[in-house]
Amino acid sequence: MKTVTELAQQIADQELLACGNYLEKVAAWFPEDVTELYNYRRPRPLGLKELALASVKRLEESGDFFSDEMRELKFIRKALEQLDD
Repeated sequence: MKTVTELAQQIADQELLACGNYLEKVAAWFPEDVTELYNYRRPRPLGLKELALASVKRLEESGDFFSDEMRELKFIRKALEQLDD
């Protein structure tokens, strides 16, 4: 079963596809222009590395940790930054 967010994204994607097809046919857009429109409107989702780094950053900024725990968060952040995307 899809979530409301997934359904909304699916509907938005269908609308974007229809707009792109219209622009290609009526406004004589080139296919690469339509592809650029799609890519601009639907950015790629964050990867696991980016999500993990954002979580570490939020934890570091919260300041709710002792110095030993903050040091461990720094190690985790450094390790994540060294991973390939």
